[in-house]
Amino acid sequence: MDRLKHISQVFNSADEILFDDSSKFILMSDCHRGDGSWSDDFARNQNIYFSALVKYYHENYTYIELGDGDELWENNICEAIQTHNDVFWLLSKFYKEGRLFFIYGNHDMVKKSKRFVKKHLFQYFNESSKEYCFLFPNIKIHEGLVLKHRITGRKILLIHGHQVDFLNYTLWEIARFLVRYIWRPLNLFGVNDPTRPAKIIVKKKK
Repeated sequence: MDRLKHISQVFNSADEILFDDSSKFILMSDCHRGDGSWSDDFARNQNIYFSALVKYYHENYTYIELGDGDELWENNICEAIQTHNDVFWLLSKFYKEGRLFFIYGNHDMVKKSKRFVKKHLFQYFNESSKEYCFLFPNIKIHEGLVLKHRITGRKILLIHGHQVDFLNYTLWEIARFLVRYIWRPLNLFGVNDPTRPAKIIVKKKK
């Protein structure tokens, strides 16, 4: 399937979020929450991220995460939730108030599976209390979302963007293998991961 045609299909089938001139959104992408180890890029920024999230929560923003919120090519979701449980606690507060939406990207493509989402995101196992706790019950993870202005009807498409890259969309499982077992160790020595457009100028321009 033509990749640009697929994006058009995402646009036409995406859930719509109505907004007006008083609406407030925070759009966040590529947080890559990991396991807290040296390879967890999010760990170096978790304090400023959490502080910003607190501000957005109290100022009544709606939080939309545009993919790769969790680094699931290198880690499993349970590690990310346990390591950054304060972040997930705050995100769950957004969700309870109807102010949280998730879009999946290439690094958390497994969230495309409803079975995965039900098993790992509806609830989680709290290591401290040794019991299962609600996290995002009945949440839906989107490939794309559309913001639609209530008055003008104009629309804005929100996607992660990996759909236009053959390796990161069609062959994402191969890319995940490369990152998990080859590029993750090499990254310690400063070698860039070739699957990440943000770090590769040719992909970024594309």
